[in-house]
Amino acid sequence: MKELQFFTEKVLSSPGERLFSEAFKEYQSYIESNKSKLPDTVVNIVKSDWYFNARDPRCPKDGWLIKQRIENEFSTTERQKKPAEYEITLLGAYHDCHLHFVYKSVVEIDAPGNAGSLLEKDYDPWRIDEFSRRDDGYLVHKIYFLSGKVWTIKCQSFEFGVTNL
Repeated sequence: MKELQFFTEKVLSSPGERLFSEAFKEYQSYIESNKSKLPDTVVNIVKSDWYFNARDPRCPKDGWLIKQRIENEFSTTERQKKPAEYEITLLGAYHDCHLHFVYKSVVEIDAPGNAGSLLEKDYDPWRIDEFSRRDDGYLVHKIYFLSGKVWTIKCQSFEFGVTNL
């Protein structure tokens, strides 16, 4: 099943704002026309005036990954693994809040390398991200890091929160 991708490396590495502005408009249009298929949490943050505003502390851009948590469940009666819960916590770019991305009923995580690490040698801040809904109903969250690494998380539902420090 084809997954949407608005912020390709071509868009993110092109000089000037033109390609990025076009991709951002297409992405906002996609969210607007698919808002009934997406979780309210996703629609609310993507359509907000702060989520993509790098001047706002709640914006994940330039955030540093400080914690990952994964919970796998196993049903002993059914002898099956149940979908996992995955959480990413970022230190906000202004170091005054934590951003919590919680994925429920995770079916796939593709998170190569040490992207987003707080370690100076692996410093790789969050660049931009995008959500989409696949034809099979799964929510897909793609996260683009400054190094060019891309993480992809597929899940049933998603929650977001901010904790001020």
